[in-house]
Amino acid sequence: MELHSYTYSIPYLVFLGYLLLLMLIEFRQVSRQQSIRYVRMLTLIGFLFFFGLRGYVFSDWYGYEYFFQKLPTFWSGNFIEGIANTDREKGFYLYTAIVKSIYPSYFFWTFVSSLIDALLLDMIFRRYSKYYVFAFIVFFAFAAPVMEFNLMRNVKAILLFFASLKYLQERRIFPYMLLNVLGILFHISAVVYIPLYFFLHRKLPERFWWAVFVVGNIIFLFHISYAEPLFSFLASCISDKVALMVERYFNNTEYLTLTLGYVERIVTFTIVMLCSRALIRQSKSNVIFINIYMLYFFVFFFFSEVRPVQERMAYLFVLSYAVIYPNLLAIAQRKINRQLCTMLLLIFFALKVAQNHSSIFSRYHNIVFEKQDVKEEREFWRVNFYNGKTVEEFME
Repeated sequence: MELHSYTYSIPYLVFLGYLLLLMLIEFRQVSRQQSIRYVRMLTLIGFLFFFGLRGYVFSDWYGYEYFFQKLPTFWSGNFIEGIANTDREKGFYLYTAIVKSIYPSYFFWTFVSSLIDALLLDMIFRRYSKYYVFAFIVFFAFAAPVMEFNLMRNVKAILLFFASLKYLQERRIFPYMLLNVLGILFHISAVVYIPLYFFLHRKLPERFWWAVFVVGNIIFLFHISYAEPLFSFLASCISDKVALMVERYFNNTEYLTLTLGYVERIVTFTIVMLCSRALIRQSKSNVIFINIYMLYFFVFFFFSEVRPVQERMAYLFVLSYAVIYPNLLAIAQRKINRQLCTMLLLIFFALKVAQNHSSIFSRYHNIVFEKQDVKEEREFWRVNFYNGKTVEEFME
């Protein structure tokens, strides 16, 4: 069995094609000033079919499935003891226990999780994106498979943050904080969102972001190490355990080289900056999304020497793409320009999806079409991905 083959990416490209077809229908409906209700419904149904009915896909199912099977239900008698002693976030633990108590199936749990995500995405994209289906396409190309398959805790916190932006814009601190505290109960990384209430709504000077752009590129291109001594010093002030963890992160440092993704980020940053005034005229909420995108850019370039931190933190802000790109498309004055930009973006997305999912570890399975043997799948992942660690050893 080949480790790398573009045949593994075919299901992802088929789903991308499905969304593309719906996008063309949406464009036609919008041009005729007609409702896109049925397009929305078909988009959500497709999302649920692809993500909600997945089998054992990507790497983190290995731990999630084991966690789910070992989790007590409300009816098992040891739920209180379990939630008191778990090292998982309490909100995620409670949520999973509720779902398992309703119906104790791992696949039912993953379907419910994707359903919740789909409803939150529907609310966010209807509220902020000028082109609904195109927003789903952007999300799918940049982040959806990893976030839906591997980041089942993180994704709830991320989507709750984007749902809370309505209250940030309205300067209603209580509901904003409430949603993000709920997010923290799903994943601790959501604590990053708390201080953002105080400045995300502010339009920062363009020269400030251009300075970030220049310094970030210097750090990235010349592999300048500044974070290691800083984080090592701060960690040593906390505890030896934290210092050891930080040291382990930096020992795994692997600098990225110049890639198509690097070019995309440079081009996107430049276009966002040049069109920022037009975006803000289009909608005041775009100030927030420009700032969120800039945070994504900052994380990616300023933390390039700490790949685990870079990757995990970048996902906190990557959903901004799904608002920025459709809204940039909407401000294009001429139809031919919109069509050309759409075509170029779709080619880029197709290449990105094909490249990102060409590994055997991205191989897609759907429970409608096949029944996987969990023992066989565990053995495959144990041998080929987890360096011989059993799931019990992995979860320790």
